[in-house]
This record gives sequence, C-alpha cells and structure tokens, in this order.
Amino acid sequence: MNLDELNAGAGIQRGEIRITDRSGASAIIDLRFARSVDDVVAAINSNTTINVTAETVGGAFRLVDNTGQTASNLLVQEVAGGTTAASLGLGNINASSATATGLTVLALHEGTKLSFLNDG
Repeated sequence: MNLDELNAGAGIQRGEIRITDRSGASAIIDLRFARSVDDVVAAINSNTTINVTAETVGGAFRLVDNTGQTASNLLVQEVAGGTTAASLGLGNINASSATATGLTVLALHEGTKLSFLNDG
C-alpha cells in the first residue's frame, strides 16, 4: 500500500521518528524516502539499535517491544519538529506495555480506487 493513500488520501509527512524500546535504547528511523507501508515496517524492523517489531493491524501500525524489559516506556517521538510520527498514527505512543497500536491511518475514503481493494 502506497503511503499516499493513508489519512484519507492526504498521505503522510515523510521525515524521521525516534523510537525508544522498553530497555531504554533509542533509534532514529529515517522515513524520508519511504513510499509504502512495507517500507515503514521494514525500516523499523531492520533497525538493530532497538528491539522493536512493527506490523500492521486493522489500518494501523502496531509496535511490539521484544526486550522483555521495563526500564522505559515504549515511546515514539517526532524528530526536529516534524510530524511524521503523528501522520503515521504513532505520535501518541508512550506505553508501559510491550505492545502499542497507533491510530487508524488507513480507511476507505472518497478517493479510494477499486484496484486497491482485495489486493487488486
């Protein structure tokens, strides 16, 4: 799914986000060149500084902390005054649990093309 289809066709603000896992490790995830939902998931999942897995569920992104620790909350923050985390529905994540689901960013809207349904 193309990121331009998210948020009722408004897309997302591309930039960087900071994710902190429950061990307290933090990483900046560069999404400036992400084009698809899969790109976002891959960028988070391939980061080796934090132990967090991203997935999609019900039109939202879900983050799963795999550290088994509780030193910190699972946290997502904007970088350099950006709005990337918010546009991905992740801007409010500050969870004391190992799993956090962002706000729904994918839903049918007036501009949804039929070719996007049922995998084309």
